[in-house]
Amino acid sequence: MDDLADILRNDSLDKRALVNSIPAMEIVAELPLLFSTEDETLVCKGLDLLTAICENSKEPAQAKLMVSTALYALDNESADVHARTLAIVKRFACPLDAPFAEELRGRLDLIHPSQRVLAEALLATACGGAAVSVVNQTGDGAGGASESLESLLNQYNSLDEKWRNLAGCAEALDAARGETPLVEAIRFNANDVLRLDPDARIQPVREADELIDLFMRGLESQLLEHDLERLLDGAARIKRARGGDYWDARLTGLGARAKQNCNYLGALALAWAFGSPPEADQYFESLFHKRVNAVATKLAAGEPVFLLATPTHAGLWIDARMLVDRAREIGDVDTAITTIEQVQALLRLAPDHRDEALSAAEHLKGEFGCAMRYALGSNSESLGANVPLWVAAIRARTPLTEPYCMMVKLMVRDYPLIGRCLSPQTFETETVKLLGQYIESRSATHDMVALIGDMDIGNIKSPLCTEVYWARQFRSVSESRASGSNYWQEDRWEQLFESDLPIGTMALHSLIYGLAVSSPEARMVAINALTKTIFDGRVDGKMIASILADHFSDLNTKLWLEALHAVSRVSALHAQVVQAALETLISSGPNPDPDPQVSILDVLYEISRRINRGITCDTARKYLFALKGGGTAGALAQNLLQLSTSQNSENSKSAGLIALKQRIKRANRWQAWYEATLAAGHPR
Repeated sequence: MDDLADILRNDSLDKRALVNSIPAMEIVAELPLLFSTEDETLVCKGLDLLTAICENSKEPAQAKLMVSTALYALDNESADVHARTLAIVKRFACPLDAPFAEELRGRLDLIHPSQRVLAEALLATACGGAAVSVVNQTGDGAGGASESLESLLNQYNSLDEKWRNLAGCAEALDAARGETPLVEAIRFNANDVLRLDPDARIQPVREADELIDLFMRGLESQLLEHDLERLLDGAARIKRARGGDYWDARLTGLGARAKQNCNYLGALALAWAFGSPPEADQYFESLFHKRVNAVATKLAAGEPVFLLATPTHAGLWIDARMLVDRAREIGDVDTAITTIEQVQALLRLAPDHRDEALSAAEHLKGEFGCAMRYALGSNSESLGANVPLWVAAIRARTPLTEPYCMMVKLMVRDYPLIGRCLSPQTFETETVKLLGQYIESRSATHDMVALIGDMDIGNIKSPLCTEVYWARQFRSVSESRASGSNYWQEDRWEQLFESDLPIGTMALHSLIYGLAVSSPEARMVAINALTKTIFDGRVDGKMIASILADHFSDLNTKLWLEALHAVSRVSALHAQVVQAALETLISSGPNPDPDPQVSILDVLYEISRRINRGITCDTARKYLFALKGGGTAGALAQNLLQLSTSQNSENSKSAGLIALKQRIKRANRWQAWYEATLAAGHPR
């Protein structure tokens, strides 16, 4: 075979023809050497070729074997390469088998920070013992913490008090000292947490060559969301290439591929490269496609294109200071920018640097300027006439932690189970009242109402307003829990592995329901997600118990109990949280038929004996006393009541040490991000 790198440098290469003309294993054998190059574009083309080979394979096991080759690409430092590599792994190798998971875990430190959450989510699908892997990545053993209290106390004292308090370090320190028996979950407001990791800035496309490469990749295989945003931004900023044999050849190759793949990216490529307008009947199925269509139409007409909603950091966040700069450069945002673009920009506002951005936004003109200042915290603005814009501003100012909005309210009526998940106060917060009053006081067109609906069901993405998505996902998991498939477990389950994102009500309901589904793959993801959320302090025993009590008769007790038992074996902290969950659960006295409390008591006794801590909750002890009459349940109740109720056990201290280490790590991360952005000054 000719040199694979030379073959792939040919833009007009038909990868399907290449795959069909050369034995797949012969190509795969060449890929590790190709992936070792520093040429990002070439590595991406190699990954595209590997995708084509796996798609062409009729044996899933063989495809999974070949995908392991992609891990060599992680040696490249590019975040885009890492994103594409993990996308291939997710598509062709999930659930991961144990050897593959170990190989990926061994490269975890190489993976770009912006892709670390996805890598952890992929590891969570590993078959057999995967839950422990979440802890092993941190260097903690199954029984306790590897660092001493003295060492952690030194780290604690070096932290700024603001980040220390926000990360819940003081509560964990009390537990590690033995002053309190339990470590409760951290309660932090989504808007209080930094999101802009300085190492995870999204790099814009720099030149026409790079833009054409990205177009070619997108027309060949599906791009990840942040790459689509980079592509749209590049097409809007970079002038089309002209003149000379080189550019003629590159544009001819792009044009041929775009016409062959007549989709929204093809339309954008033809508009950028040749000034060809999108066809009048071009089908654009999502709001992102509509944004693409608007850009393509302007490019074809030779008009300048301005974008507001291009994310600046991983997670699709926008630095508020940069959004103010964009609005100032555009000037007349109300005229030059579509409402969809304005709304999407506001819903991506990161919590970081909002005060600084508000000062800079003082002289922004027009209704968008008013809405921007309101979103950033100003109390001097009156709500205006562009209803979707102001709904977005209200939501950006106070991110919704419950599914408040109109579409979800309607969905609750159609699906009462969602309504059962929500407290009576769900629709009674000041933000909800403000939204309701504002919408009722304004007359909105059909298009405006549709755009608000798109916000409610997640078609317009908001990194902070995720509970609407989880309301929909809860419906899927509850309806599909008896299915052996995990098709319903969509991509955004990965956000459960994001340590800095609080767990909302609907997300927690979906997670706990996931512990009781029939699909082993889906259940394993839920088990690992719960392991992770306990480990980083976002979920505690009372939270788990409240969901189980609400839906006790709906869930398969055997499955969720086995799942919790597995989680309890991960570390002293996990054992403590699961014990607290079961202790709280029996306080509510579940009594379905046929008498499953015996199995619950059996697991509770095993965990309590293992951690040398008895039942301390008064209502739980009363419940156990009521069972002492006889039989298996009575014997287990008596055994539980005889265990020591000392709250100052070594196991409790170990649990506190583990929690303290993780919370200090989080506080260090937030402090480092804050200091890095201060040192860097205003971004340009």
